Amino acid sequence: MKPLWELPPAHWDNMFTSGVRAQLMTNYYAIPLMRNNQNGGIIIHTTFWDHYKYVGNFYYDLSKNALVRMAYGLSIELKEDGIAVIPFYLQGGCAQSSY
Repeated sequence: MKPLWELPPAHWDNMFTSGVRAQLMTNYYAIPLMRNNQNGGIIIHTTFWDHYKYVGNFYYDLSKNALVRMAYGLSIELKEDGIAVIPFYLQGGCAQSSY
């Protein structure tokens, strides 16, 4: 894998748009509907985590960790609405979640 300084900024734009921004916009439109429903619910962010290890590509690592932080922040903001937000980790054919 190439280091950050050898990758074009467009690479980050692609990672951000297809990963982070897509999830952010999904949350943006889904949360009001879920709050109006008043039955709580769950939002799952599919991501990757390797026990705090660097995953080998700066942009990929940054975008995947952004999804974890997004889930954490939203889980706090939506707790009183009964809406859980969790990162769902895909790793080597296995899945695990937290929060």
